[in-house]
Amino acid sequence: MNVVYVNYTIRDNVLDYGWLSFKSYVEDNYKGNTKWHWHFPVNSSIALSPEHLANEILNLQPKVVGFSAYVWNVGLSREVARIVKEKNSNVYVVFGGPYSEYKEDADYFRKHPYIDFTCQTDGYGEPFINELLYQIETDHEWLKVPFMAMPDSNGNVVYGTPFAKREFDWPRKIFERNTDYIDWVRKTSVPGLPVMAVYESHRGCPYGCVFCEWSGGINSKVSFKPTELILEDIRWLIESKSADIFQFVEANYGQIDRDVEVMEEICRLKSIHGRPYDVAFNGLSKSKKNNV
Repeated sequence: MNVVYVNYTIRDNVLDYGWLSFKSYVEDNYKGNTKWHWHFPVNSSIALSPEHLANEILNLQPKVVGFSAYVWNVGLSREVARIVKEKNSNVYVVFGGPYSEYKEDADYFRKHPYIDFTCQTDGYGEPFINELLYQIETDHEWLKVPFMAMPDSNGNVVYGTPFAKREFDWPRKIFERNTDYIDWVRKTSVPGLPVMAVYESHRGCPYGCVFCEWSGGINSKVSFKPTELILEDIRWLIESKSADIFQFVEANYGQIDRDVEVMEEICRLKSIHGRPYDVAFNGLSKSKKNNV
């Protein structure tokens, strides 16, 4: 059965970290018998209409379509999802990412009846999708899915089983095991445009600033990817010339001292291999000043 992951981005040259991590985690942890086929992520929104985008997805014959919703794509994602569900009611429509207002709006699922399941905004998509796929194959016991948010028979939000975030087993070598995807991104990107590896070394943010645009995982426990896994990924990406630039997407890069160690290793590798050309960060507001 087919899984189609949709993340309409503003760039064509990005190695989609979410798809890489979700797919790799399921490959390592899935306990069912179904062989789930993961199509390369759908990132381009270039089309004549949302209906054309929906047809592109349906042509891949999905059983599950997952949308990663952000402020820049949530409107389009919802319209495409609505059309997908309208054309094929047997497809499971799943939403994740930071832009799902099930907490703020009690009518969230009544307003969006085409959404079957939502991963909680501070949830981890890997264990969520892994157990969801298993329940699709087996017993349909949806509330056994960690980080689940879904409607009951009246459209009210109900939640799935708890999950200990700091026990999360980070998938390993998510880039190295998906070289076919990396080659495809290079072949389909605009010629001469550098390929960006999106990356995270930790997840979550302990602060709850009301003005924060980062949004999804604020005011939550922070989980740290083991340093050896980070260095393993970075060394492979640079030495194999699979990525030209890096973007770290955690909330507060530099809040722990080992972040300096990672940057020093990137600088060392650049002095040898001439890349990455650039390293970008999404959030530095709460970092230790002497680490920046």
